[in-house]
Amino acid sequence: MRICRICGGIIAADTPARALGLCPDCEERILERAEDLLETREPVVNDPDWEAHLERQAPRSRWDDF
Repeated sequence: MRICRICGGIIAADTPARALGLCPDCEERILERAEDLLETREPVVNDPDWEAHLERQAPRSRWDDF
């Protein structure tokens, strides 16, 4: 038997979030909050030079050099 890190409730053995120490209710609340944050998040950096830098950092094929 495991105890939820957030609410202190009992976690069932077949719960997917058991490895994280979360009960299903807390897991659902965290996922909903994360989805809300992703939907409303503004870009942190709006700089063309930074975007070009990120494109340069993207994985490339070895064949791109030829």
